[in-house]
Amino acid sequence: MSSLHEQLHPVSLSFRDRALEAHYQAVSLPRLRWHARLATIVGLAVYALFGILDPYYVPEALQGLVWQVRLASMLCGVAALMATWAAWYDRWGHTVLMLSGLVAGASTLTIFWFLPPRVLEHYYAALLLLCVFIYDFVGVRFSLALLGNLILLAAYNVLFVWLQERPREVWMSHNLHLVCANILAGTAAYLAEYRQRKLFLIQRYLKQDAQQMRHDALHDALTRLPNRLLLLDRLEQSLSHARRTGQPGAVLFIDLDGFKAVNDTHGHSAGDEVLREVARRMRRCLRESDTLCRLGGDEFVVLTPGVGTVQQLQALIDKLRTEIELAFVVPTIRTQGVTKVWVGASMGATFFPPADLQAEELLNAADEAMYRAKRSGRSLELGVVGGGVGASGAHAA
Repeated sequence: MSSLHEQLHPVSLSFRDRALEAHYQAVSLPRLRWHARLATIVGLAVYALFGILDPYYVPEALQGLVWQVRLASMLCGVAALMATWAAWYDRWGHTVLMLSGLVAGASTLTIFWFLPPRVLEHYYAALLLLCVFIYDFVGVRFSLALLGNLILLAAYNVLFVWLQERPREVWMSHNLHLVCANILAGTAAYLAEYRQRKLFLIQRYLKQDAQQMRHDALHDALTRLPNRLLLLDRLEQSLSHARRTGQPGAVLFIDLDGFKAVNDTHGHSAGDEVLREVARRMRRCLRESDTLCRLGGDEFVVLTPGVGTVQQLQALIDKLRTEIELAFVVPTIRTQGVTKVWVGASMGATFFPPADLQAEELLNAADEAMYRAKRSGRSLELGVVGGGVGASGAHAA
């Protein structure tokens, strides 16, 4: 796990991995929609509240014009609110929020333009509140909030420092307040988004770890095949399905012949390579709906739904045995080279759904069929053995 600093761009706070960034945006979208709706409604209400000051500070001749500008801005806010239900908001939501903040700022500056200088001081706090609103309340990304507030700061200076030439002490005071508001609110927004992305990564890694732990608990470490626990779960599901639908299936128990000689002669690394290669070869013989499991040692089990006749089972056994009896190239301990070894396989099987049998009982029946076939020494011959059928391959050293 690389550090968060290595994964994030230091200014925009975007993940450097585009796929990870897209996933983050997709995960955070429901929260963004809800946040944007609430923030827009509250922002519209606060913006309208400044109209309470109009009778006291705005000349009567300008009150209608001020309200026209204010209502036009509020209509844009309502449009931004309605956009949160649109499908395209998935992609453009943050941009819409930034633009709605800019519209509110533009209308505020427009009102300032018409107000007498002596009145401006009573409304100037609206610009500071808008700065905080864009950074910390509306839910827009930090990078876009920073861009929007820098545009408003530049627009203020163009309008009132360059065009209207307000007194120096006034524009210096206003700029100082605006810059400080940007620093404080911007820092808070930066840290908030940083924490959100850090929390997203932590949750992502915890989920991945949990999935990996679950996978490891249900799979054999050497061959990466399902283990006994996962096999029993799938077998129970297959039995339930078979009882509902009547679709047959079979459990095939496989024990390697001659595997102990490989381990004793060439070492455990050679034995491990044989087991891994056996798993790969048998997987090639099976369908996607089949389950291949390693129970431990040199024992494997195949769960194959849909196989309900001896002929179908014989065809599967022939394919598996052909693959297993091919030579294996394994490392040797003494010569530090490689050599060829051969193994065989004994197999026993049971069909399902037998009446009132559970997964464990079905697996035990296939195991017993395999041992009876092994003891009989029959090669490539199927026969009914107790509750199952069995076949044994030639023993190979």
